[in-house]
Amino acid sequence: MGNGYKFSKRLFSPLAYSQRCRIGVGEEFRFGFSGEKEINTVILCESGSHCASFSLFGEKADGERVLLYENDVIDRFLYCAFPKTRLKAVILRINQSDNGRPVKIDRIDAALHLHEQKDFRVSVYFPIFTDCTFFTDRLEDKDLDAAFDRITDAIVIGNARLRPDATLDYDPETLKRELAAMRKIIGDRPVRIWCCIFPTDRKNTVRMIQKDSEKLLHTILTYCDTYGFQGIDVDWEYPILPHAWRAYGHLFEMLQSALQGRDVRLAAALSPWGVQLTKKAKACLDFVNIMAYDWHKKNKRRNHSEFYSCHVYSAAYFQKQRFLNKQIFVGIPFYGKTFDNNAFAFRSYNLLDVQSRAQNTADFENRSYYFNGYNMVYSKTAYNLDMGFGGVMVFAGFDDVPRETGRSLFAALDAAVRDRTLPERETQTGGTL
Repeated sequence: MGNGYKFSKRLFSPLAYSQRCRIGVGEEFRFGFSGEKEINTVILCESGSHCASFSLFGEKADGERVLLYENDVIDRFLYCAFPKTRLKAVILRINQSDNGRPVKIDRIDAALHLHEQKDFRVSVYFPIFTDCTFFTDRLEDKDLDAAFDRITDAIVIGNARLRPDATLDYDPETLKRELAAMRKIIGDRPVRIWCCIFPTDRKNTVRMIQKDSEKLLHTILTYCDTYGFQGIDVDWEYPILPHAWRAYGHLFEMLQSALQGRDVRLAAALSPWGVQLTKKAKACLDFVNIMAYDWHKKNKRRNHSEFYSCHVYSAAYFQKQRFLNKQIFVGIPFYGKTFDNNAFAFRSYNLLDVQSRAQNTADFENRSYYFNGYNMVYSKTAYNLDMGFGGVMVFAGFDDVPRETGRSLFAALDAAVRDRTLPERETQTGGTL
């Protein structure tokens, strides 16, 4: 396809496809089908990376035009996902390019992806720090309650940091209060509550694993037992040298062995670079929460969580690392990040001025922040589901906007799963011309 990426055959069983075309700014390309087709996915592949804004329309049998999808960057691969629609053509309009020139499209694919009901999990980090009152303040919050209709795994992060002496530094009063409130909100829904263990000192963490392993295991398991955690997520940012990775892998092996007979799962938060875990260590992990954000090595715009350069690249990295698809949870940020003035800054999605589902950038205090808007979150979730990954991860659960705005990211995630999931007897995946 001329784009340098080996695409999954799972996603390339199109009902219809178009070959190369050039589309000028303000111009359109009509991609007609041989008869009407039901579709919910259009894959766009750009030669180069110059599109800065586009709109995707559908043409119905009676000629009516409907807006299917809008976004900014296409890049070499973009998964445009939307609710199932019966159409006779798709129309791609280029609204803006970064150089004002026509955009070269290598390929347009239209497909239908629907799946039987299965265990597609939604893993969400909830930061709880000293004196946090997030959950106790939201016992009657209908938006948070609705989010837990889709969340399957809630990870408490920020409250348990490993000390050099293999004990945990945390605020038990805040944790006990907030966990009680969280459990009250969850009710009888089957949500697994995890703790996140956060090593803060690279050298001392290696020493702890090597010299104080029994004490370390006792500390972690006692913490789980005391607060009723059903999962342990380890977020070490980051082991670098091989001996540190060996220690990290040994920690997973020790934890897995210690958890035998317990209904407690094991996961790790990992980034898509430098992973040096052994096959045995990888097999210990039920999930890998992939931090497919906060970096921009693969795109010229320095955007920290684009679709192709971050999300797709991260998933492919862990597949090449021989993790199983069911272990892969590609992460989505619910916040914006800026590199303006050559300095990092973060801003929660709910603090940014967002006016449209297609919007992925916003200004705050004269700095431009890149985030994942409604359409992007919907598409990333659909991609994870269609690829057969175990689930999707979100950081963080505090950062969304109310559903009544029409731009809630939890609502986007929920809609993507709901729109693409059918009872088993009605299952269809892809199609052929």
